[in-house]
Amino acid sequence: MKKIVGLLVGIFTLFSFSGCESQTTLTFNSSDFLYLSDVSNEYPKEIVYGVLKSQLALHDNSLDSYSKGKVTKYSFEDRLMNTLYLEVSSDYLKIYDYQTLILKDTKLEFFMDLDSFRYEYNYDGWLYDQNFGNLYFKTLSTFVGKANNNPYSGKMLIKKDGMSIYVDVVDSINVDITLDYESDGLHDKVIYTTWAELGF
Repeated sequence: MKKIVGLLVGIFTLFSFSGCESQTTLTFNSSDFLYLSDVSNEYPKEIVYGVLKSQLALHDNSLDSYSKGKVTKYSFEDRLMNTLYLEVSSDYLKIYDYQTLILKDTKLEFFMDLDSFRYEYNYDGWLYDQNFGNLYFKTLSTFVGKANNNPYSGKMLIKKDGMSIYVDVVDSINVDITLDYESDGLHDKVIYTTWAELGF
């Protein structure tokens, strides 16, 4: 299977959520994704990357300039407690770039302690991608990380056409992806990978 073109090189924290990088989307050859039953390691990795990558746009201050739809964005910095809080929700958000990305009923909650630089976030909603179709995603366990490192804990469920993909963060380097092809609770395959291999 062909490799992802133009993977974001960087970190999955607040410090990478700015500028034009947040508007960069994935480019794929659609012939690579003909069948969901494709059990190669690359297909689920690209789905996971696509969902997590979509979060970056919600942190961008210029979001309104390249999107259409209803977006509620709230951010608050408590200087007394030295904390930062960001909440973004949208019932429909259409982002234009190399390809169209649509987020529906989506909510992101991000919190950071500015003393320790420990951060937490939850990200839930629906994503439509022209290559993957409709994807449902829900944070099962809050993602937690520190400073400019990838999350060291957290768990997410991604559903696609009856298949469940579980993303388990092992630490700030390693990530396990568990595939349940029929969403029957049976783990059909586990892919042991890293944040770097996913593109972060």
